[in-house]
Amino acid sequence: MSMQNEEQVVRYVERFQAAVASDGFEGFFYADAGNHAQATLNALLVMKAINAAALLRRAMWVFEGGAPPRE
Repeated sequence: MSMQNEEQVVRYVERFQAAVASDGFEGFFYADAGNHAQATLNALLVMKAINAAALLRRAMWVFEGGAPPRE
């Protein structure tokens, strides 16, 4: 994985953690970070944050197609 990809993984995970800690999953999906839910899920899996990834995956199931619409 290139340094740019590593930085992007960290950025997605940090944005996810900050949004969920602040406003829960609703806040994550409402914020710009929610537009990158699939990439965030992939980043969590790369980081081996299996429990967080499982929670995000379950939250994404609420949306038609398994992910929120991108705005």
